[in-house]
Amino acid sequence: MNSSGSHKAAIMFIDDEKQVLSGLRRSLDEKRNQWNMKFVESGSEALSLLECEHYDIVVTDLKMPVIDGMKLLEIVKEKHPSVIRFLLSAHVRRPFIFDTLAVAHHVLLKPCRSGVLESIILRWLDIRNHVPAGGRMLSAVFGLNSIPVMPTTRECLMRIKNLKTIDLPSVADLFEDDTAFALECFRMAGGTVQESGRVFRGIDEAVSCLGHEGMERLVDPERIKVMSSDMIKILDMEKIRERHALVGSGIIARISVGVDDPLLCQEAKTAALLHDVGRIILFLADPVEYERILLDSNGGSRSLCELEKNSFGMTHADAGGHILAMCGLSSEITEAVRLHHTVLSAGEKESGIRAALYQINAEINGGADD
Repeated sequence: MNSSGSHKAAIMFIDDEKQVLSGLRRSLDEKRNQWNMKFVESGSEALSLLECEHYDIVVTDLKMPVIDGMKLLEIVKEKHPSVIRFLLSAHVRRPFIFDTLAVAHHVLLKPCRSGVLESIILRWLDIRNHVPAGGRMLSAVFGLNSIPVMPTTRECLMRIKNLKTIDLPSVADLFEDDTAFALECFRMAGGTVQESGRVFRGIDEAVSCLGHEGMERLVDPERIKVMSSDMIKILDMEKIRERHALVGSGIIARISVGVDDPLLCQEAKTAALLHDVGRIILFLADPVEYERILLDSNGGSRSLCELEKNSFGMTHADAGGHILAMCGLSSEITEAVRLHHTVLSAGEKESGIRAALYQINAEINGGADD
């Protein structure tokens, strides 16, 4: 326990070079009263500790003997999916950095200033603290490392690959049509950010962050996972796409009235596009249970959000907000998504993205939180 009475975050740092661990220990010394930090010299020692102790985050080097960083994080992901996984290495360069995101939530390059590492750790701990502990959602949220896309998206990517060049306008159309593909773009970009405080407000910023090599990885159809026909049918992805288009046009019209703020409009468009991504997250956490919830909410006396909360400990709006925060989207977007089924409180301003997304979503759904 720390001075505030809350539990300390437990963080493990793994590197086979003692001087690197000593440098980390010195640079993070001021956090010793807030964090329980363990510094170990091998992947095998790290795995042994994880079997008997709780850790919130592991931060590992890449090149180590016997068990390297990629293999270590692969095992941690499989056996301890709720643990947040960082790769901190001088040996990760483009385009390999994007491949590491199959097992790492965030990749940082050495030398990394302590302030940047500390800031990014704090951001991830804040996200983790908002996910209900003790339930399946910790593992579902932090065990997720790729988002399945619509089959039509993969077909389009195959055509793009055959052109042997990236047709950005065609890719942009895919983002508009497939929420999951847009989320995957943000996930890859957010996991490679090297500066503290950088956030994304629109898909163009994520594409710019990825660069040409990152986009080549993103649009590679061989690495893309595809939604099953059952998933598409149960979630009614076509209905979700249509609703996103309606919400998107409505929110831009409402936000832009009397306001000349391109960034605000960009954030509003992004929030509209991604506001239902939490449905995908809850489905992936437990497909059978989520199908039951969707059936029970159709014509039943209990709302979808109420049923989700009862079963998962969070609603799809909550799950969406958490995932978008992990991807590095702005707080305006993540909060609008997280609260898009939450009635505006007395005195809360009725302008802005949060209010507009709630109001338009309620109008389209006829006041129901589905």
